[in-house]
Amino acid sequence: MKTIKFLILIGIILFAIIICLNLIFSSFQPDITIVKIVSENFNETIYIKQEVWGLSSNKLIIVSTSSDQDLELDSIKSLVFHGDSFFYKFVNDTLNLYVSKESPIPKGFNSKIKINQFELTNPYMMELWENYSEKGLKKID
Repeated sequence: MKTIKFLILIGIILFAIIICLNLIFSSFQPDITIVKIVSENFNETIYIKQEVWGLSSNKLIIVSTSSDQDLELDSIKSLVFHGDSFFYKFVNDTLNLYVSKESPIPKGFNSKIKINQFELTNPYMMELWENYSEKGLKKID
């Protein structure tokens, strides 16, 4: 009887170790998403790139004119957002970003597409999580 209990305990421990290792190693691979925003009037494209990694889902979001798949942290040519998701809407060659903290638009960011940033309070951001699609917004999360 003791042997059966011992084998069951070992089996449960091994199962728990396998699950933990799976969670740990799967979190080492970053999840990269790229959204392409095209202005036909200006014949230009802006890319919203997001990288999520780690156990706590750390985020880096870059708004760039570069189509590179790499999320190179270039604050001279790109808008850089750390940690927070945001909402956006592209209308009339203007990209409206609804963010919790604005990012400076660098001098090296060369685009005819206008970028507006609206810095929102936490309660308003939480409200947008509930009804962003009704307002015609899209989410970067």
